[in-house]
Amino acid sequence: MPYVKSEAPPDVLDVVRKAEAQADDCWRALQIRYFTTNLATWAVLTGGIKVVEGEQTARGSNTPHFDAMLANLSRLLAVAVKWTMQYGQPAADLNRRWTGELSAAVDQTVALAKQFSHFEVCFQGFHKGRYAAEVLSPGMIRFSVPGTERDRQVSAYQKGLRPREGRFAGQRAAQRPQEARVVDAFDQVLRACRLTGSLCFEYADPWNLWRELVPEYRDRVIALARRADTLSLGDYTLGIQFRLRRADHDLRGERTPVLSLVAGAGHVSDRIRGDGSLCPRLDRSALAFERRRFGEVPCHDR
Repeated sequence: MPYVKSEAPPDVLDVVRKAEAQADDCWRALQIRYFTTNLATWAVLTGGIKVVEGEQTARGSNTPHFDAMLANLSRLLAVAVKWTMQYGQPAADLNRRWTGELSAAVDQTVALAKQFSHFEVCFQGFHKGRYAAEVLSPGMIRFSVPGTERDRQVSAYQKGLRPREGRFAGQRAAQRPQEARVVDAFDQVLRACRLTGSLCFEYADPWNLWRELVPEYRDRVIALARRADTLSLGDYTLGIQFRLRRADHDLRGERTPVLSLVAGAGHVSDRIRGDGSLCPRLDRSALAFERRRFGEVPCHDR
């Protein structure tokens, strides 16, 4: 029988606690921890690029599989980088040399992080009362989300899942081709590459290319938001706004562009005054939460 944490008997809590402790120690088998922290972190991120390119080669980049891969990769790479930062050897001069030994260590780390990320989601969901745990055996636990079939339908819709057929079947828009200026920016980077070995090349940070890519990636981030601005909430909307700002000087003394999120709170017609002050009907705790997350959020009437 599945139990949420607040209703689970002591024997179920004990099995979950032991399984969680065992999962938390899985990093001890990693070979990546014998490399320096900075090399291991660079290698793991490079391994993430390998995963992206593999999926793109296999099925393309405008597929549900690619979206799922990006979502999963964002979680598992965070886990893997945490391991390299916590358990790697002290940082030293970074030698970006890709070897068979390093590649094998990265593959092991990415595979283990993928498995651990599922444990992380399930255990946190259980501790927060969002998941129920059912002990099938001393070494096997099944996690499930309590709720009705309708609750699961709403959850699936929010995750972007759609039926394969019928009136609610999911339809993906055709991938927009890159604009000529973006293609030119890529060509400029390629022409500036310098050959440093039989299988090696290098190039300077492509700031111009990154600036040209900002609009495309901004639109993609907005489209991937769980609660898109197109979701009808009556007087409320949950849009995402970005601003390209100039960051502080980097290590070379140059100023670098940064895409920053400047508004994630709901914009409410007639409930937030033009100066950003609150009207009585607005939930103050919600805006306070957004201010803690994003700093002072500029609010305007719409």
